[in-house]
Amino acid sequence: MNNLTKQIWLSLTIIGILVALNWLVSVVLQLLKAQSDTGLADFLLQLIFLSIGVGASAYFSSQSAHKAATDLVKPHARSALLRLSSLYQGLSRAAEVIDAAQQPEPQEDYQVTLARLQEIVAGQLLTADHALEDWRDIAPEVLEVLDQQLQKLSVDNTTEDKQ
Repeated sequence: MNNLTKQIWLSLTIIGILVALNWLVSVVLQLLKAQSDTGLADFLLQLIFLSIGVGASAYFSSQSAHKAATDLVKPHARSALLRLSSLYQGLSRAAEVIDAAQQPEPQEDYQVTLARLQEIVAGQLLTADHALEDWRDIAPEVLEVLDQQLQKLSVDNTTEDKQ
């Protein structure tokens, strides 16, 4: 059974238990009411029904909200994971180029190696930019802070390069 089927059966089981409990309480309170005709039995019956209703509503609304949140984030998470995979592959290529350049007798000129590394890094930065855009509609305030930090970092790097 998959996870959704298990959740459906669990929900149906809980509903069945609540209905049975509701019926049992109703029968007991009706018997109490038949013995004494007071408002206390009516009050207890209403209080128990209210408690069961509120409890069931809280449980099922929590389950519904969790499922809705999962459904909302799932496409973005998939996209982010694909981007992460792309970044990982690019970094693996960069590591291969660095390893090849560290051989006792490098096969390429250092300018070619540097150009390859620059291209790999540029591709990874583009992938990272696209990944950030995927999350812009979900967490814009977090991305604003991140953009400010990245701008500060690029300004710091520029001033270091000039010195």
